[in-house]
Amino acid sequence: MDKLPISVTICTYNEEQDIGDCLRKVFANHPAEVIVVDGGSTDRTVEIATAAGARVIQPGVKGLSSQRQAGIDAATQPFVAIIDGDDHVEPDFLSTLLKEMQDYGYDALLGREVAYEPKTYWEKAMGSTNYGITFTEKPVDTNMVGRPSLYRAEAIKHCGFDSFFNGVGDEDTDLSIRMEIAGFRQGIGTGLTHRQQTPSFGGIVKKFVKYGRGDARIVYKYPFKAKNLIYHLAIRYPFVRGGKAIARGDWKYWPFYAMYGWIRFFTMLPELVKLLFARPNHGPYPAKVRG
Repeated sequence: MDKLPISVTICTYNEEQDIGDCLRKVFANHPAEVIVVDGGSTDRTVEIATAAGARVIQPGVKGLSSQRQAGIDAATQPFVAIIDGDDHVEPDFLSTLLKEMQDYGYDALLGREVAYEPKTYWEKAMGSTNYGITFTEKPVDTNMVGRPSLYRAEAIKHCGFDSFFNGVGDEDTDLSIRMEIAGFRQGIGTGLTHRQQTPSFGGIVKKFVKYGRGDARIVYKYPFKAKNLIYHLAIRYPFVRGGKAIARGDWKYWPFYAMYGWIRFFTMLPELVKLLFARPNHGPYPAKVRG
């Protein structure tokens, strides 16, 4: 079977439990190149990835945003996929997104996501949330592309990742804003992944706090996004998306939707105050190239 003109980049840190199956599923999609960008794993992640046939690069412990940038810098194909080590993609994931990107004229497409073998309430609730965000029966426009996702290489290399987001969440939100500013078209496609979710309450809270710190950096860097982000966290997650979950029968997960928005919101506020006093530098806006 002909290889797809895609460089798959996978950032890892102690992913030995998932990386083997993740890579098996990725290679079953027949991409031309698979790059694992390891952030200093102390387990068997690098060994497993190397044995599976992936190209492994180790840029050092710099943070996820810098890892992602190292991956796209190393990519040689005209399309770049960003997949995480806990993703278990369907065999047609890449071919589906590639066809939709070419047929509909997108520069970036987010894949659909469901939970991978969820057992705990928290895994099921996160699965419900991501299903609600990503489910579509045909490609649709969006201004936010997370992962797993597929990009035109020229678009993602033009915009890139900002190391300002190392150590916090929202590096993908920053990239989407940079692509929006540059005039690139973003959407949600129908390629499907099954993602391993955080199983515990403590892990979920830690994740939301991390995202909240990233949200503060988004507001600091892009003040014109503050109003939309505040609405997104304080209103859209608990009431709009939570209401849709109730409507489709997932009423027991409404408290999770509220936590998702409100923990991030109340983490963001004090973090933003710290940033305003510290005035750290961040990466530049990309030049506007279209539209």
